[in-house]
Amino acid sequence: MKRGTMIRLKIKSKSSEFLDYHRIKHVVKTYSDHINFSIFIVNDKKEKELINSKSALWIRNKEDISLKQYEDFFYHISYFSDKPWSILHNKIEGNISYTNLLFIPGTKPFESLHTNRKTQVKLYVKRVLISEKNNNIIPSYLRFVVGIVDSEDLPLNISRETLQNNNIVIRIKKNITKRIIASLNKICNEEKYYVFWNNFGEILKEGLCENNDEEQINILKICKFYSTLNKEKLITLDNYISNMRKNQNEIYYLNGDNLNMLYNNPQIEGFRKRNIPVILLKDHVDNFWVNIIKEYKGIKLKSITNEKIDLDKINKINRDLERKDINNDKNYNMNAKLIYLIKEVLGKRVKDVVISSKLVNSPACISNSEGRMSLRMERVLMNHNQSNTQIAKIFEINPEHPVFKKIKLYINDKNNSNLNKKLINSIFNLSLLIEGESLENPSEFAHTVNEIFSQQIK
Repeated sequence: MKRGTMIRLKIKSKSSEFLDYHRIKHVVKTYSDHINFSIFIVNDKKEKELINSKSALWIRNKEDISLKQYEDFFYHISYFSDKPWSILHNKIEGNISYTNLLFIPGTKPFESLHTNRKTQVKLYVKRVLISEKNNNIIPSYLRFVVGIVDSEDLPLNISRETLQNNNIVIRIKKNITKRIIASLNKICNEEKYYVFWNNFGEILKEGLCENNDEEQINILKICKFYSTLNKEKLITLDNYISNMRKNQNEIYYLNGDNLNMLYNNPQIEGFRKRNIPVILLKDHVDNFWVNIIKEYKGIKLKSITNEKIDLDKINKINRDLERKDINNDKNYNMNAKLIYLIKEVLGKRVKDVVISSKLVNSPACISNSEGRMSLRMERVLMNHNQSNTQIAKIFEINPEHPVFKKIKLYINDKNNSNLNKKLINSIFNLSLLIEGESLENPSEFAHTVNEIFSQQIK
């Protein structure tokens, strides 16, 4: 006895492509290849041809699947030519039931850094493909993950529009995210983790900008950073904390465009001299998450471009054994006169002028007031037209630098007042350039520098 149901479809002329033999095979292979019953197509010779595989690799026990089978499936769904870096295969049963077979690639796709790149995990319901991309089954900061999630609880007729707010999808997403981060945490101190971090670390750090506090901390635990501790070796924040100085109670960091600029930034000098570690943040996303996450394990994160950092309280150093104490009355008075002169010359271009404990070999640097965002973040917002006003900076000086010593030497000599003004303006403009800030009048600055050079040559 023949059993079953016959469904007849009337195809409009505009949709005749769906009557094409190869088109039908493609559609069935794409959406129904893994369902557990046979699908046949009758060809022109009235012969039946099986066009689906009837089996789904992910529903089999892990013990029954070889590494090559996993790799072949990875090639099939991702179109990558290399082997996967990591495989995560789980079957979850309980209040919600689903299976996930996920892969982290061994290489970085060239377009992966684009935030509008779609997530690559396919959503199945009872082995029927529902959605290939951007189905809200994983967060965007895990968009480098490829694979499948197969749910037993979602309805087959669920629409793309309802996926985002579906309670089952939300719970699956939360569980999968935890599993991926937990699996990374297990190996974050192993050598192979550096391969992953170099490929996808910048993308993963986008998760630090999410609103979930627990998720943020779990991600931050597995983040790697360059630091002044070791130019070559990446460290975690836990590594940083274990190397903090005895009187240090803050985690210091510096944002910049590249490592070379960060290592040579004048504001690093005092930290390096005192063996106080500084985290070096070179990725674009670093400018944002440091304004969202203010502390780690109860220790505040602080940009070294902020004004109120007294490094001598952590570790006082003798900058020059051959000179007298800079705090004696004579030096104190001369430094006070120097600060007064600098304020007079720079006027509203600076909010304040202070003696810095950060500087050792450089004459000066600029910083922001306590509590404000870092210099780098302020510049990013201005470049994206999110801020129209540039706040006056704090000008931090090293009064024992040869340039300032020369200014102090002739500070009461009216014949040198013009040269002093030029030197002060030049040092301030150089400090702005080092931090990537724009100058009010670049041509005037160039002319002043050329003039000073000419005088020195004479």
